[in-house]
Amino acid sequence: MRTKLNLFGLIKSRASSDPKIIVGLMVGALFAAATAAGIPQYGRSLEIVSMRATVADTGPYNTNVHISTSWVPLTESDRVRSDQTVLTAVDSYLGDLVIDSVRLTKSRLHWWAQLGEPLRTDDDASQATFQYIERLDEHVEYVKGVAPTDSKTEIDGKTVIEVAVYDDRATFLQIEVGDVIDAQPVDLGTGTVRARVTGTFVKSVPDDVFWMGFDRAFISPDIVGREQPLIMLPSRNSMFSAVAETNSGLPATYDWFLITDSVLMADMTIDELEIAYAELTADLHDSLARPFVITEMIARLDAMKQRALFGSIPLLLMALLVLACVGFYLTMTAGLLARRRMGGYMMMQTRGFNVSQQLKIHAVEAVIVSVPAALVGPLLSLAVIAALGYLPAYRAITDNHAMPVELAFSGWLWSFGAAIATATVITTASSFWDRSALATSRSSDARPISAPWFQRYYVDAFLVGLSGILWWEIGARNGVIAAERTGEFTPDLSLLAAPILIVVASSLVALRIFPVLTRVAARV
Repeated sequence: MRTKLNLFGLIKSRASSDPKIIVGLMVGALFAAATAAGIPQYGRSLEIVSMRATVADTGPYNTNVHISTSWVPLTESDRVRSDQTVLTAVDSYLGDLVIDSVRLTKSRLHWWAQLGEPLRTDDDASQATFQYIERLDEHVEYVKGVAPTDSKTEIDGKTVIEVAVYDDRATFLQIEVGDVIDAQPVDLGTGTVRARVTGTFVKSVPDDVFWMGFDRAFISPDIVGREQPLIMLPSRNSMFSAVAETNSGLPATYDWFLITDSVLMADMTIDELEIAYAELTADLHDSLARPFVITEMIARLDAMKQRALFGSIPLLLMALLVLACVGFYLTMTAGLLARRRMGGYMMMQTRGFNVSQQLKIHAVEAVIVSVPAALVGPLLSLAVIAALGYLPAYRAITDNHAMPVELAFSGWLWSFGAAIATATVITTASSFWDRSALATSRSSDARPISAPWFQRYYVDAFLVGLSGILWWEIGARNGVIAAERTGEFTPDLSLLAAPILIVVASSLVALRIFPVLTRVAARV
């Protein structure tokens, strides 16, 4: 007659008979789950620290984005179309990362002269450009005169627009408020833009992020090889009417400066920011003539990805070694538990208890041990990672605060992956002893087993000593970076091996101590 299996009742009675070993299995499963979940979590914590440090080091100017094209005609309709194209793409791919924007439009080069004087067109002559800067008047103070308006007058039947000039450049070129300037496009050789200087200005806040760190390049650039240029700043209506008419058929340079939120950027992942820049660039290349997307963060992201790649290799190796040690621990513990239950197995087999039923029991027990560990493991790893920030080795990057952590679903994916592996190890190790007879098990216990070679020759003790020396060396150097004779700084590969060596040595020591602990546990 086939035995009816009361599965959960049997599992409950078995667990109550060996509670300490069951707890040991649960601790091992929890350690495996926390270690596996800690791999992506620790990597993300380092990424957060790296991103915050990079954004802070890059500064408020270079984290911003500069979009430029020099191949769009100087017309109002092209300006509107280009603005719509750029701002739509920016809103789609950067979104809330952009908190403000500044638009600039610069004409092609012009020959210029004071009213009534001939244009200078020699190789050393100063040249002029007209440039519109959005919201300029909100960020400058007028030293002399007033800001230009849309008002237009006529002199000798020629329309005169109003412009402003940077005060230092006006002084250098001996231009006064009220002077009238005639300018002719260099590329056309015909036509004249007549402009009256209504005011000279200085920056109201020199280090304002509005200027993006490029202020002199746009309002008073310095060039080599000829006299310094004159930059005249009209209103938008004057720029896209009188100046545009004279420059008909010529392209202009359109610039969009996007001011970004450094706090939001620091919390983004490398992949998120890199993909946003790449998609923005691709979209603009499809809809705008020869655009450039310029930001120092693109190069910084590439450098961070390289550092993350090289840093992930030893991290992964250490995690694999730890998981291998945990796997060995689980195998030994599950084997010990199975051997202690060997008598019960043999008795149940005499009553019709088959191998399939035993395997089912082992699998259910393994799941009961592994699933709670998988649920708690990511939370435990987050707590441990956060506490790492208070260690001396991390104070330089955490300022003696907790390591930044981020709870993500990927942690549970890794944790449940470790739980599946844990359940497999426990089930396999437990089932192995089911195929052995009681007499074979006892004879195996009676037969002396020689110690492994690394214990006979004390290799583990040697590695522990070597690990201590390397750890002391890292502490003495305050890191793993060494200076070369050329003055360059490179990582010392021998010191980079220290963490792996420490884990290996610890594993070998655990192998020496584990049999002693299991014998003590068996007697208890």
